[in-house]
Amino acid sequence: MIGRAAQGRPWIFREINHYLKTGQRLPEPTPKEVGEILIEHLNRLYNHYGEEAGVRIARKHLGWYAKERPESAPFRERVNKATAAADQLRFSEDYFLALDAA
Repeated sequence: MIGRAAQGRPWIFREINHYLKTGQRLPEPTPKEVGEILIEHLNRLYNHYGEEAGVRIARKHLGWYAKERPESAPFRERVNKATAAADQLRFSEDYFLALDAA
């Protein structure tokens, strides 16, 4: 049951562990923190699968991270059209930094 909840929210395991130990909820990560986690995730995908396959596989993960966030549809459209890892990374950094500044 946790598996789907972790899609785009890998910090959920940290939250669950903290709650079970303390009975208190952790605050949600900031958009900047989410962006940093995402960038690390993307780099691992590209390193493991190679750039071409990594970019394709990253598309679903990018959608999960952006789900229910402001302006997620234009962001997903942009990153899904990207064919280079550098573009996906830049678009993702820009998106989450802009959310953090808002």
